[in-house]
Amino acid sequence: NILYLEKVEEKSTNKKTCYKLIIRTMDKILSNDRFYLIKKGGPGTQVKVAEEIRKDLSDPHVLSSLEEKGVRLENAYFLLTDETWGLRGTDNQTCSILPSSVSHRIICDEV
Repeated sequence: NILYLEKVEEKSTNKKTCYKLIIRTMDKILSNDRFYLIKKGGPGTQVKVAEEIRKDLSDPHVLSSLEEKGVRLENAYFLLTDETWGLRGTDNQTCSILPSSVSHRIICDEV
């Protein structure tokens, strides 16, 4: 499975940015109904949304709901896009949206 975030302009405000978590295979979208409204300002809006998603993806109820849709987090890919480029850190360290307890890879859409 591939996970990535998409900014939702229609739900964003002057003070908050809305992100939608999309989980898909190469063929179809498995889940795109989880939204995160994060307050702008301070250190890293994208880092804050990553923290919120990691909490959710550690919650057994959320995991169960995703598994019912066919989502498997183990060995998944987190895709960094232009909208989440702020999660790139220094020294090749990247802030992932997946919990560290889940084996996964981080990929980006730019070379």
